Amino acid sequence: MCGRFVQFSPASLLAEIYNISEVTGSAQIFKPSYNITPSSSAMVVVNERQTYKLDCFKWGFLPKWAVKLNSVKPMINAVSETAFEKKFFATAVKNTRCVVFMDGYYEWSKDVTSKIKIPYYFRRKDKLPIAAAGIYEKTEVSDTLMPQHSFAILTCKANEGLSGIHSRMPVILREEHIDKWLTNGELNNYDYDQLVSPIDPGVLDFYKVSTLVNSPANNNEQLIVPV
Repeated sequence: MCGRFVQFSPASLLAEIYNISEVTGSAQIFKPSYNITPSSSAMVVVNERQTYKLDCFKWGFLPKWAVKLNSVKPMINAVSETAFEKKFFATAVKNTRCVVFMDGYYEWSKDVTSKIKIPYYFRRKDKLPIAAAGIYEKTEVSDTLMPQHSFAILTCKANEGLSGIHSRMPVILREEHIDKWLTNGELNNYDYDQLVSPIDPGVLDFYKVSTLVNSPANNNEQLIVPV
């Protein structure tokens, strides 16, 4: 799964690297976050009318049929192998896909001796942002004045280089697959399977970090310093 991640690359840099035409006000003022937690706001890229748009959505996906915020539990992850057939995610997988550019993410592994969960930080070896596959929804919620934009990150089986830490990992899009993932409309089974397959083992590296990341109250660049 993916339960915490990091975004510190500025919106202007993401727009330049990935040919994003529109950056909303909320994305422009987004502050670097080294400990993005569920229900927090994060930057995502969507395709609106054939234009790539960088915006900020709430992490915790709610489908359109969720009438009230407390009627269903928001989901931060969607299992890529089954998401297209689950009522909760199916429509979004077909029609409203997004990309979550993260500078890294955290995962925990239990130490065999101490039984303590040790946090690890994962990032690309080339230091470029990770393009994580996501889905989003615009939900009309009766007890709010504004529509709620929410998203989830798709996960897949961890590749052989990372499976020793955790059995799952975010679906990381290869550069040549980003445009296809952001194309509006349903993907055929072959394309979908290709897009959500685990990234090659040599793309990411990881290292231990401080247990300070365990607390959502801690949010600074010291969290990604190796220990």
